[in-house]
Amino acid sequence: RLRLFSVAPNPKRSSSVPTLNSTMLYSSSNHLDSSSDIRATSKENSWRKRFTGQSKLTVVLLVIVTTCLVACAIFLPVYLKVLKPQSRNDAVVVIFPVTSGGNGSQIMMEAGTEFVYSNPFGGFWVYDPNDPFKSTARSNSWTPPLNTSWDFTTHRIHGVNLGGLFILERMTSPAIFERYPGTVDEWDLSVAMANDQSNGGLSQIEEHYRTFITEKDIAEIAGTGLTWVRLPIGFWAIETWPGSANGGTTGGKWGQLEFLNGGMGIANAQRTLYYIRVLAQDPNGPMSCQCLA
Repeated sequence: RLRLFSVAPNPKRSSSVPTLNSTMLYSSSNHLDSSSDIRATSKENSWRKRFTGQSKLTVVLLVIVTTCLVACAIFLPVYLKVLKPQSRNDAVVVIFPVTSGGNGSQIMMEAGTEFVYSNPFGGFWVYDPNDPFKSTARSNSWTPPLNTSWDFTTHRIHGVNLGGLFILERMTSPAIFERYPGTVDEWDLSVAMANDQSNGGLSQIEEHYRTFITEKDIAEIAGTGLTWVRLPIGFWAIETWPGSANGGTTGGKWGQLEFLNGGMGIANAQRTLYYIRVLAQDPNGPMSCQCLA
């Protein structure tokens, strides 16, 4: 370090000893200023380097986080709406090991029970899970397949009535009435079931719909050579409206005629036609499911 002090002339010393003058002090002070500037500049450059490195790291992290958020925003809706439902559907095992069969073939129903299909008249069944209502199945060799139009001028109808399935009557489905003595019509039966929650309440009717006529029954009908089935259904099986179809015990409610006659007669007839049209045009469509819900 440079120490600043004044030197007085000493005659005893040699003349060779230098004496500090103003020029030397000025030069030294300039040297100190330059060193300070260098140190300051070096610190500033070091800070700038650290700041620049941190900024780059922050930008990289922001880009990574933003990319992840955008990917999640795109992928999650696609997964929840498309991929997950498809994977759930793919996990469902197709019940039928084969898609078609004739006389003597084995059929496994939805509940897991099996039976042998018996049809000596050349009929065969077809199961296509992707298109179940456009079937090429036929009940016998002389009847056109289900996916072709029926010609009423040349084809004869050989059918059977499935009474007691959707219209509950004491004469056609007595077992369900025997649980509740004194009931005479479906109205009385429904009231009695609704008051009997310990035995299932109105869900007993749903169980009746599910088990009274099964797929095996339909196969046996086709195996006898029959080609058509009649399915009576009342408007009260879909929605609750006042009135009866005929005023008797087979019309929903005994003693109250409200079909084409009475205050609700025309409205109930229109409802019936609407329900039949929906069920016939699209058996598995949204309106049909809503009607039978």
